[in-house]
Amino acid sequence: MVSHVIVTLIVLLRVPPADAPPRQDDPRARAQPFKIEKFQATLEEYQKRKEEFDQAYRKASNQDERARVLHDKFPDKIEYAERFWALAEAAPDDPSAFDALLWCAQLGRNTSLATKAIDRLAARHAENPRLSALTDLLEQVPGDSAETLLRAIAARNPDRGARGRASFMLGRWLNRRLELVQLVRDQPGRLAAMEDFLKNQGLDPALLARSDPTTLTKEAEAVFERVAKEYGDVHAFQNTLARLAGDELHEMRAIVVGRPCPEISGQDLDGKAFTLSEFKGNVVLVDFWRDG
Repeated sequence: MVSHVIVTLIVLLRVPPADAPPRQDDPRARAQPFKIEKFQATLEEYQKRKEEFDQAYRKASNQDERARVLHDKFPDKIEYAERFWALAEAAPDDPSAFDALLWCAQLGRNTSLATKAIDRLAARHAENPRLSALTDLLEQVPGDSAETLLRAIAARNPDRGARGRASFMLGRWLNRRLELVQLVRDQPGRLAAMEDFLKNQGLDPALLARSDPTTLTKEAEAVFERVAKEYGDVHAFQNTLARLAGDELHEMRAIVVGRPCPEISGQDLDGKAFTLSEFKGNVVLVDFWRDG
């Protein structure tokens, strides 16, 4: 739970500030109520509460105190997601609407509220280069809205880096959809337990069960091949997309059930060197671990 909270806070800090408001002689200022101040006030309120939580959590001396701080001081993400959505709804053409939708999508992750925000971003803001702040998270959103937004960014965003990163994350999203389809098909008993979650994401469990894994695999491979060819020099995650897409393709094609395991070499507990191929024909359990 602790690591989840810290990761969430770090991710949220990456969202850039809102664009500058239009001048009073700009037609947008006359056409829509001016909402940028309300957005900034809501954002500052959330960040202040988050900072207060951070400080109190660091000062907590034991697990009970940390649990109490988490319960009492961690800001309610859904409450703020609803407030950011309300701001975007009230003034969809205001410069603050884009940022409000970004925060709504992140704070309301895996809820129908986030789905609405992602759909709105795809429909109205796919050309905004700052959407790169959200693409890294879309891989983890199983609903079709994430796919729609990634495809929109990849097709329409004027920034080449944004298009490349969105295309790469689309490939990873397709891989995650493939894992979900295989889970539903291979373990139908788990479908009932997942039904509410899937429907909350706008997914039809029965449709998932009928999806073709082979088609999804071929599409994901085609996406990664295109990324490596067209955006190979673009950097993401401290690497080039050519390297990242190549790694994904290698894993899809070589490290899968039913294929030979890649060669592994190392030392056993007695310090004797070995290779995995020495045990060919035997049942082998490979356990990866390290000290520290």
